Amino acid sequence: MNNINLLPVAVGVKTATVKVVAFLKKVSIIITALFLCLGLAALVYFFIASRQLANIKAGEKNLKTTLSSLEETEQQYVLVKDRVTKVKKIIDEKTVEEKLTGLEKLRALLPAGLTISEVEIKEDKTEVSLVGTSSRDAVSFFASLLVGGVYEKITLKSFGFNPESGFLITLEVS
Repeated sequence: MNNINLLPVAVGVKTATVKVVAFLKKVSIIITALFLCLGLAALVYFFIASRQLANIKAGEKNLKTTLSSLEETEQQYVLVKDRVTKVKKIIDEKTVEEKLTGLEKLRALLPAGLTISEVEIKEDKTEVSLVGTSSRDAVSFFASLLVGGVYEKITLKSFGFNPESGFLITLEVS
């Protein structure tokens, strides 16, 4: 069908105006499509963000339960550590008692001319300093110490003579 324009040309719409209207119609369609796409993208983003938020909250809850169980474990660890410390202290006390018993046996082996001047008890060894007036007393003490079997290891740290005080002997025993 032919388009017949019955309007006079003076009253009709100019072609430039028709082109602008057509262009504006296309632009409005494009803007509407973009708006719809952006709206859809915003909805998808909102959905994804809400899912991530739910996952983060679930992870937070999981971390809180893990943290509370770790706190309980830590409390148990501290209690066990305290118990171990107390047991070590008791064991050390028994070790000191054994060392003191050994010193009593050592004192029983001392001849009359030899006396203990100093004792230093450490974790792994005991150091004993003796003073004596006679070399015979020192020899008899060494003989009785070796035969007595009081200590497994005996180390002579120093052996000296001072005319004023006599023989100075330092032993390390363990």
